[in-house]
Amino acid sequence: MGYTQIIESAGGNIVCDTCMVVAPIEEMGFEVIGVNSAKAANYVPSMCGLDVVYDDVENLIRFE
Repeated sequence: MGYTQIIESAGGNIVCDTCMVVAPIEEMGFEVIGVNSAKAANYVPSMCGLDVVYDDVENLIRFE
């Protein structure tokens, strides 16, 4: 559907099919991540040192 290309062209990154709590996400250069996972929103700040925006996908990605 082209969403990945649109997001990456705007400077965003998509990481899927991984648990961000055990993935080396802090080594990927992110400072803030948007998640729709309560588990990630709870654990990522303390374990990875990143700021987290927790919401539904429809609110994390602006579709135009």
